[in-house]
Amino acid sequence: MMNTAHGVQSPPRRLHRVAVLVVAGAAAIWCLWATAAILWEGPSFALASRPFQAAMELGAAASLFAVALVAFGRGAPGGISGVALGFAWLVREWANPATTQAWMLTAGLLLGAAWLPLGARIALAHPLSNPLPLAGRAMIAFAAVAALGPAAVRTATLDPAAGGCPSCAPNLLLMVDAPQVAAVADYVGVILQLTACLLLVTWLATGLILASTAVRLVRAPVAAASAALFVAAAIGYSSALIDGFGAHEAMRRIIGAQSLSVLAIAAAIAWDPVRLRLMRRSTARLVTELSSTPRPGSLRKELARLVGDPTIALGFPLDDGRVVDESGREVTEPLSDAGQGGEGSRGRRSTTLLRRDGRALVVLFHRPGLLDDGSYRDSLARASGLAIGNERLHAELAAQVEDLRRSRAALVASFDAERRRLERGLHDGAQQRAVSLLLALRLAASRQPDEPTAEAIAEVQSALEELREVAHGLYPASLAEEGLGSALQELSERATIPFRIRASPDGRLPEAVETTGYAVISATAGRADVTSAEVAAVRSGSDLVVSVRGRLKQGVSQDAAPPGGLALEDRVGAIGGTLTSSTTVGTLDVRAVLPCAW
Repeated sequence: MMNTAHGVQSPPRRLHRVAVLVVAGAAAIWCLWATAAILWEGPSFALASRPFQAAMELGAAASLFAVALVAFGRGAPGGISGVALGFAWLVREWANPATTQAWMLTAGLLLGAAWLPLGARIALAHPLSNPLPLAGRAMIAFAAVAALGPAAVRTATLDPAAGGCPSCAPNLLLMVDAPQVAAVADYVGVILQLTACLLLVTWLATGLILASTAVRLVRAPVAAASAALFVAAAIGYSSALIDGFGAHEAMRRIIGAQSLSVLAIAAAIAWDPVRLRLMRRSTARLVTELSSTPRPGSLRKELARLVGDPTIALGFPLDDGRVVDESGREVTEPLSDAGQGGEGSRGRRSTTLLRRDGRALVVLFHRPGLLDDGSYRDSLARASGLAIGNERLHAELAAQVEDLRRSRAALVASFDAERRRLERGLHDGAQQRAVSLLLALRLAASRQPDEPTAEAIAEVQSALEELREVAHGLYPASLAEEGLGSALQELSERATIPFRIRASPDGRLPEAVETTGYAVISATAGRADVTSAEVAAVRSGSDLVVSVRGRLKQGVSQDAAPPGGLALEDRVGAIGGTLTSSTTVGTLDVRAVLPCAW
């Protein structure tokens, strides 16, 4: 994709641009020379009536021509508008009796205030390439009507020869000599142009105040210089209305301030390529820093350092519509996708969606205004595309691992729920019926004791004990009702081997943590090759640490399988925990770290 501002141009287009530059440059030189001649021959009728004022006016126009032609040659914003403003700035001096050419005098009468809409166009649109909003276009249109409408009426009704200037060149657009109508048109023109200047100053000031930091830094030079030009013009128009002078005399008083403002506009346009060069240097630094592809998880820190925002965060859009961070966790904050670069606000922070070749690369969460410049966003996307792609692959893998962990957790939770349902079913169903049968048999034996009844009672008693053992093995009732500490105490009482509890947690823990910790302890202590066990379950920060030390029978291999096998590891991993085991001579040590919220 070629950037039109700095891209490689085809030979015909390059020749066309060179031809336009030559013609425009020659026209600018001639315009400066012709205006200087008019100022020299008729200084008393000029706006720049004094030599230093004339020098400032011509110097401002020459500076504007130079920077605008350079900008046009580079294809940068402000070229054509700057050249047009330079011509309009000089044309207003052509309404002078010293002007010998009729077309120049007519142009001076008609276009003397044309600088106002042209200045408004530069002030509102430069240097951002986004289309102007409707309000901005309406503002420029009003400035054009205020500058050209009354001037057209004045030009059509003013005859310089009849007004006391027999040596003046003829007015080519004269329709009828009506000096009173021309005077009213002058008065209305001053009011309209004053209104346009005040509206433009208000619009520019409000826009800079409400703009983000990045937009304000980009637009402030041209906007501030243009606002100074409009303020100086407004002072001149106000003086004409208050003091009763003609607009010509009032504007003459502040020609120096206006010329300085035009010089400032030229300087602001000249600053734009410097700003772009600095941005390209920053982009080159990005390419150098990120071309080596930072290690996974470090891209956020690299971007934070390079763009100067330590709070920046990354989100990677997945094919299923989710946005995840670099660790694979889903980002739940609402996102907005506004503008060409995908810039939107989110409270006191902003979100920017970086794209490349039409594909979403990454969502950046950052301080407002950091990435408002579209060209900088594009450069950032190109420079960091490889590193972002690499980080995105790792984020997708982490998201898949997180999805797998959640599915395992859901599966374990469903298994636990089913085991608990079966335990309750046995407790409330089969065990209760067995107890009822046992009571009935004992009642019958009390009425008529005999040997078959005693055998039946013994069989039912044995079956009831087996049912209780099965129900307890499925899901201990004490674990569900009183927590892990009570379940461990019951396990120690029912154990067939020496079973010592060194520590147990107080209070309740998350259900998944309690069932997993109990499963680790019961599976380890219940191994056939374990002859005694010491267990502990203690809180450590935000984790529950479960440790079991079991004594092994003689002759057990040091490479014995971990307790519970792969199923127990899956169970611990399902809630984000870790399970480790080690076997030494005669001893098995098992340790599980289970994360939980307290």
